[in-house]
Amino acid sequence: MSLIFNSRPNTYQASAMPIVYKMTRKDVITDSVIAAASSRFKVVLAGVNQAAAYTARIGQTLWLKTDDGIYNQMVTIRSAAYTGSDTEITMEEQEYTADAGAGYFNLLTARAQYEVEVQVYNGIDDTKIGVSISTSPDQEGNIVIDVSNPIHRKLKAQLPDAYVAPLDIDQNAFVNYYIEYEEQYVGSIGNVVSDSANKRNAIYAVLQIGDDVALTDYSTSPVKFLNKFTGIKWPREVPFFLSFIALVTDARVVLKKYRNGVLDTTTNYDIADGLGLYHFKLPVEAQVLVTSVEINVIDISTTNPISETITITYTEKCDNSLYALWRNELGGLSQFEFAHNFMYKYELFQGGKHKRITAVAVDLTQAQFEALQSMSSYNDIYRVNIREFTSALKATLRQEGSQVYHTQPDGSLIGVVVVPQKDTVEAKWSKAEFSIDFIMPQTFER
Repeated sequence: MSLIFNSRPNTYQASAMPIVYKMTRKDVITDSVIAAASSRFKVVLAGVNQAAAYTARIGQTLWLKTDDGIYNQMVTIRSAAYTGSDTEITMEEQEYTADAGAGYFNLLTARAQYEVEVQVYNGIDDTKIGVSISTSPDQEGNIVIDVSNPIHRKLKAQLPDAYVAPLDIDQNAFVNYYIEYEEQYVGSIGNVVSDSANKRNAIYAVLQIGDDVALTDYSTSPVKFLNKFTGIKWPREVPFFLSFIALVTDARVVLKKYRNGVLDTTTNYDIADGLGLYHFKLPVEAQVLVTSVEINVIDISTTNPISETITITYTEKCDNSLYALWRNELGGLSQFEFAHNFMYKYELFQGGKHKRITAVAVDLTQAQFEALQSMSSYNDIYRVNIREFTSALKATLRQEGSQVYHTQPDGSLIGVVVVPQKDTVEAKWSKAEFSIDFIMPQTFER
């Protein structure tokens, strides 16, 4: 096997961005280049006798490259000889420049139609992810393989209909993976190499060009929670979700409850499913005297924190609020309370009707405005029709992109269709306004 890894993807990476392996094909490692007669040059293979093998290849072409950059060109074998200690291969080209150090050459004629086939595998159960990818190197042997397509297609934005447990691993939006690869050319016998010793992780996340696609702040201890909202205030009667990447298998979520700044109780939630993307559901708080909570993740074996500490201040529930929950651009869950500013209307269609709610949030901070943008999507690809039998027959369409849900007090989720509106920012007055339309589940009347 003549492939050398130059770089692998980041340990954690957004799946919608390029996930790139870089390799270089180096068929034969050379030790030096020296002068030959008639302005030609010799490539030296030290300590081996391969004169017969290269004599049989006289007239074949190679690509020669030395590490010092003196030679980087196509060459043709003229002759080969064994000196008693080294093999010297004389090239046809009368282009000797100077003696050069180590490098490599690739067998262009002997390994015609050369390409590399790569297959992505799940790092947990070793099943294939998508179909194999084939690519060919450039003339110097450099190979760039982007495996983001099969990985991103495997991952999903969708959430379960309800979160029952306080701590859930997300099997939809996170995958541990590795690759196997094989060199293929005319006459190759097939030799698959596994890179399972260098497993990587991808998260269903979509970032802007120039952003940190490695999610460094969210995958390096102490990790940040996958949520861009700050200064969170939330009704005690409605579940709140926080998402994070577990960096160790022996980890614990620590929930501290406070009464007017004084610690009241501490509750621990141990992680049982190993490394991955987790969602912690902050339970509904029945005690009105509890005014705030602190949440972080620790390493059980050392008791050291491996996440930031986030504080949530409790507020009272507004009966007319709409509590939106969606998967944000980091792959985690975000929530926002739309209160007071609503416009309702019912839209009729053949066989039923649905309720359309225009929700407006005003006087937002810049951070809140930016965090809300991950809810908006012009993606209109919908999949998985859910039927919910309650007092009436309801149907909800899940969106394969910026899926948004309405959070119920019991933790169940109702999918809604999102229609983005034009948002405004008044930088002079540091005010921002965000508006969006929610189309609630269709009601079919029989």
